[in-house]
Amino acid sequence: MIFLIPLRALPYEIYGDRLVIDFLRKDKDYENLKRAIKFVKEELRDRAVSQFFILSKLYKFLGDLRKARLVLHGLKYFLATKQLCGINHSILLKFFELVQENYHGFIALESRKKAMDHLSHQLEIPREDLAKALIYDNIRLFYFEEKKHLDPDKLLKICNFLILEKIISMSEYVKIFFPKRIAGAVLKKSVWRVKQAGILASFDLTKDQLICTYEGPLSIFGTSIPYHYQRALSFIVINSLWKFKPWKTEFVIRIRKRNFRIKISSESYWAPDFVPLWIIDAKEKPQLRRFDSKEEKMIFNIIRRVCEGRNITVERETSLITLSNGRIFLPDFTIRKGNKEVYVEVIGFWTAEYHKRKLEKLQQLWREGVTDLFLFINDRLRNIYFQVPFRKFFYKTTKEGVKQLERFCKFFLEGV
Repeated sequence: MIFLIPLRALPYEIYGDRLVIDFLRKDKDYENLKRAIKFVKEELRDRAVSQFFILSKLYKFLGDLRKARLVLHGLKYFLATKQLCGINHSILLKFFELVQENYHGFIALESRKKAMDHLSHQLEIPREDLAKALIYDNIRLFYFEEKKHLDPDKLLKICNFLILEKIISMSEYVKIFFPKRIAGAVLKKSVWRVKQAGILASFDLTKDQLICTYEGPLSIFGTSIPYHYQRALSFIVINSLWKFKPWKTEFVIRIRKRNFRIKISSESYWAPDFVPLWIIDAKEKPQLRRFDSKEEKMIFNIIRRVCEGRNITVERETSLITLSNGRIFLPDFTIRKGNKEVYVEVIGFWTAEYHKRKLEKLQQLWREGVTDLFLFINDRLRNIYFQVPFRKFFYKTTKEGVKQLERFCKFFLEGV
């Protein structure tokens, strides 16, 4: 697995409140990548070097330190690393204690050989092994071995994928605009994945286009740290950009406490040539959760258990409701008995902004006559949703609260 690249490996330029990403391009970077790969294959064979040494060579080829760092991360997909030797921390600790005791914490250059002989004798290890441990403690050396075929085209595409993944991880929100003619195909792939992954998103169908808006980690958590959310969001967004064209995107990301906008179009000359890592290696595909939350899973299992033997079925996320303003609503569950359908939505804890939007959506549903919706709402949100006109049940997650929830589900399903 390749982890997210650091900010210093993201090649970009700032113009006012806009941030322009310098994706790798075949007409500009391809030959330099070929030179870098030739260096890796020819000069790193059976040779232990530091990552800094490789970085300096990549910088020489690419002429851009950020791109050099980016390519170094991209190479990790193709290369296996083996440490030259391990560090025996107990020996190092004892070594520094002896330096403190015998040399007052400092060994003069002219006394180094004599001191090393003396200390290696006291530590009962060969002088050469002690020297290696000291060197390795400061400069970590690795052998690099090609585990996957190094190809400049694939390396370029993986690097651009890593850029997109980094942008998404830093986002306040991500917007993708698709033409209306492919809206159905996009929705079919995206909406259910959003629900499965627990991603906060909205889908709006206008006269000409479908607008997919995804809440980024910074918007929800105030930080880009929640890795599970980053990976799931990256999977959904990048998969959409990979499978459906044309598209336009707008990202709002935060760098050093400032917000910047990034706009990219698939039809632009600067559009990134990328490939999702999970397309070329299925092991890299993130595992999406089956439920938004433990509470949703609990309520679904209770309803499904109560439905047994009643000629009633409950299905997860099978009904799309399109409102007059183009907003698309996907209930958590659909309960069916004959020709009758009842939609169920579970509302647990999220951000204040999430609850504000949820209330707006519920009010819009009610105004448009969608009344066959039942709400299961966490009791701690009672003050927020108390006046919502839909039928509702405020549940608790305590042992007694779950028992009350089960009794209510039996009563509720009798009226379906």
